[in-house]
Amino acid sequence: TNSCGTVADIQTLNVGGIGITEVVAGGLVQVYPNPTTGLLTIKSKSTIEGAYVVNAGGQRVMLQSDIGTAETTFDVSALARGMYIITVVTADGIYRTQVTLVK
Repeated sequence: TNSCGTVADIQTLNVGGIGITEVVAGGLVQVYPNPTTGLLTIKSKSTIEGAYVVNAGGQRVMLQSDIGTAETTFDVSALARGMYIITVVTADGIYRTQVTLVK
């Protein structure tokens, strides 16, 4: 826990290219499908304040702020194939998960 709230780092299990729902921090946040070909859905049990995508080099490559709802989508199809970290900021905390973009 820090001044931004609770931080939960989550490990991702990718099973043979199957699209699965990634349940983050005990079901508080869901990110799916994973792996994805471009469109990600993020659902939360509380209001999503913002979310961003970081590439393997640590660069923030996408950002959505002032979301204000419990569900949003990210179109990551313009990004290069690979693994990314999605950080979701909600009213209850900050949650991270790994997502694989396949093309």
